[in-house]
Amino acid sequence: MTNRANLPHKAIIHIGIAVHEVLRNGDLDPVPASEEELARYDIGRHAKMTVDGFNRADCIKKIKELLEKLDG
Repeated sequence: MTNRANLPHKAIIHIGIAVHEVLRNGDLDPVPASEEELARYDIGRHAKMTVDGFNRADCIKKIKELLEKLDG
């Protein structure tokens, strides 16, 4: 029997997008930019990404690296 952890893996990452105005006191406006406002920039409130790995550990490692890059 094959160890499933050694087979190729694909992660599906779902991202929610909310753009908020920063108020003078540093707080965020509780109302995010509208769907229409985001559409002006050809984006929506949700995004999906995939990450491929040659095995489970490689896939998870790539996810971690991607998230670290996004965090900046």
